[in-house]
Amino acid sequence: GNIILTNLLHAGFAGAVYPINPEGGSIRGLPALRKISDIPAEGRPLDLAVICLPSEAVPSALEELAALPVRAAVVISAGFKEIGGRGAQLEATVKTLAERHNIALLGPNCLGLVNTAGALNVTFAAGETLPGNIGFFSQSGALCVSIFDWARRQKIGFSSFVSLGNKALVDESDVLAYLAADPQTKVIVGYLESEKSGSRFLNDAPMATSKKH
Repeated sequence: GNIILTNLLHAGFAGAVYPINPEGGSIRGLPALRKISDIPAEGRPLDLAVICLPSEAVPSALEELAALPVRAAVVISAGFKEIGGRGAQLEATVKTLAERHNIALLGPNCLGLVNTAGALNVTFAAGETLPGNIGFFSQSGALCVSIFDWARRQKIGFSSFVSLGNKALVDESDVLAYLAADPQTKVIVGYLESEKSGSRFLNDAPMATSKKH
């Protein structure tokens, strides 16, 4: 969580940021609120929540965020369907909550995302992401980190950089549609290990390639 907050501040994000920590105090110079419900009225509804908690605590945090409400959430936390059993049940619960409350949910078990036009970096990858016109998405977090490091050394920039994780809700087709419509993105690159919505993806891909490369 500390790394993600540091990356967000270093990216120059201009909006309000509310770190949540039950111990309070301050984090990176910002006052830490003890509870999600302490977010002030002027900060509601939230545009985005980034959840970095043990997997068992994610459903209750999502319920609290929904009460604000929140429009979108990135769940960085691991310990979901990738471990099977109880983890798969937790992920199903998280997906149901997001659908019920109309929350666009990325993850869980993901690196996070970057949008350079919005000065937004909510990943735990080390280093700065340069602005550019490449939209990149990947199901593999390890590949994300490798591309991150290589691109920085080569001085290659991105419009958006998205780690899909387990794709409980937001999947490759959603990201492809966004990047195809994004004026900042000229080239789309994706890495997939599976396709959650194969028919939709195959239908949308020609549309995307007619606009991008």
